[in-house]
Amino acid sequence: MILIGERINSSRFTISQAIENRNFALIEKEATSQANAGADYIDVNAGTFYRDEGEKLAWLVRTVQAVTDKPLCIDTADSNALLCGLKEHRGRALVNSVTVQKERLEAFLPILKRYDCRVVGMCLNDFGVPETVEGRVKLATSLIDILRTEGIAPQDIFIDPVVHALSTDQKAAWATLETAKAIQERHPEVLTICGVSNVSFGLPGRRKLNQVFLALAINAGIGAAILDPTDSEMISALKSAQVLLGKDDFCIDYISQFRK
Repeated sequence: MILIGERINSSRFTISQAIENRNFALIEKEATSQANAGADYIDVNAGTFYRDEGEKLAWLVRTVQAVTDKPLCIDTADSNALLCGLKEHRGRALVNSVTVQKERLEAFLPILKRYDCRVVGMCLNDFGVPETVEGRVKLATSLIDILRTEGIAPQDIFIDPVVHALSTDQKAAWATLETAKAIQERHPEVLTICGVSNVSFGLPGRRKLNQVFLALAINAGIGAAILDPTDSEMISALKSAQVLLGKDDFCIDYISQFRK
């Protein structure tokens, strides 16, 4: 399971303030704690700064990479902001929020190829996220075909079935899991990914819901997760699910987590 640390996101008030005030110490602490907790990538998102997202994103990239060698997951819907972030990034980045929306895709593709990025592709087009599993799988297939045609290797493609909140759609989790299963069956060469905490938005007891959803996602074949790696209960749920599903040889990861 590839883990992407979600905490450096400007939708969080403390992070937004830290970005606005150039609070190096807070951002560096968030980056270090997630890296030390086992994150494979550190997500950076400055999307709430509509006027100067690119400049803010570039600062985040520099600040985070000053204290960790972990590659970053650059999350933006704006191609100019993406370019600003990638110009500052050392090594090979993972780019989130690539969609089948015509204008965004046309703007992103040259940048992704130029910087040899790994890609998180979302089941989203100009009409939104399809309601049916079949519709999402069709979008995923279309995006995979486009990316492969552009020279992006299948092992560098992560497909996000898109997790909606249960508070607005009681079948949101089911739809995501079934889509992930179908994508893995048809395209075993790519990875599936999800933002775990999205499922519980607007509901009480979010942490427990997130933990159970993560276990179900692992069972559905999802190979990467955007989550809080510093949440020890979440990581314990992950290790427990992996050992129960036979994905932890000799229970080594489970025992290691238990000792922690």
